[in-house]
Amino acid sequence: MKKIWKYSARQYYMGRFEGIDLNKILMKKLISFQDMNSILKGISGTARKEKKLHEVLEDLWWKKRMDLLSEPQQNSDAPIISEAVKIWMTRLEAEGKSEVTRKAYQISMNFWMKANENRSVDQYMPEHDEMFLQFLSDKGMAINTVNKHCRHVSVFWKWAKKKGWIKQPPDFENVLSEYVEPDPYTMDEIYKILKYFGSVQDKIAFRATVMLCQTGMRSSECIGIRLKDINLNEGWINIRHAKGRKRNIKKPISDTLHSFLLNDVRSEHEKYYLDNGKGKPRWSASNAMAHFFRKVWNDLGVQRRQPVHGFRSFVATFALKGGASIYDVKNLLGHSTTKQTEGYANEGILLPDTQSMINKTISKSISIPEFDS
Repeated sequence: MKKIWKYSARQYYMGRFEGIDLNKILMKKLISFQDMNSILKGISGTARKEKKLHEVLEDLWWKKRMDLLSEPQQNSDAPIISEAVKIWMTRLEAEGKSEVTRKAYQISMNFWMKANENRSVDQYMPEHDEMFLQFLSDKGMAINTVNKHCRHVSVFWKWAKKKGWIKQPPDFENVLSEYVEPDPYTMDEIYKILKYFGSVQDKIAFRATVMLCQTGMRSSECIGIRLKDINLNEGWINIRHAKGRKRNIKKPISDTLHSFLLNDVRSEHEKYYLDNGKGKPRWSASNAMAHFFRKVWNDLGVQRRQPVHGFRSFVATFALKGGASIYDVKNLLGHSTTKQTEGYANEGILLPDTQSMINKTISKSISIPEFDS
């Protein structure tokens, strides 16, 4: 019996405390041999006793894990996570990260602290990754949303490593590797959406749909477009803050979009392309825009996993089917590699023939209906 106890306990500790000083943990026995012997009294068979042993150890582990993980470390100058996040946010602002991006990072770190408590930064352990993923899973988040929060959290912990507070940041490679199939709109659905916004006289949503289905830009990029960023004479739109820390990226304007923008009447108070009429964007963030479109799609009977990203998928798939080069589409969408673009059939420099490509495919095939006023 004592042999079973020593072997099983050590195997259990090895699995549960991977990455921790094993000798330190073994000195903190969760239960003595005498107590375990009394628990197993009356149970016959080695396999049954071993199974019961593991059940007891599992129960005791979850009861005592927080105490073991939250032990204060001596001579440590690492702050608690919430204070570290404040310092990190100041750093991100200094680096030029937008308020929308910083808010998204803050939300992800709030989830982390809810899953693992607001402990000292240097108490980070691989076990916390599992708790974080379980927390996100319990909230019923889609895999792409989980991936987003994992990316945000990874950035924080990599920064914490540079500060010397931890030795090894989280590795979410297995989670991030999961692939999500593109879910593009059809041409009929695009027309249906445009007609709907025209009939309900929602000019801003109409503008958003036109821009997204003609350029393939991300929703975050579309929200931040100012009217002064649109250069109709030279035929491009300046994206101030694109994904991957890219700034001032020029997106081509198709002939159809050029005609629409040229005849789009604006008031003197408007500053943004998707202006609410008071000099502010109608949607403050991508998720707010997605929530709006998802609600409308439910009324129209249009089902999409990613309602706004569906426009981006539409541009990619339709351009590729129209004979566009995968390199042109890659640069248009702002993919870092063609491997990302291949899923549809960091911002690169637009090739000279990118605008002619979109004119020959997207713009040639879809005409923008008149807005009912």
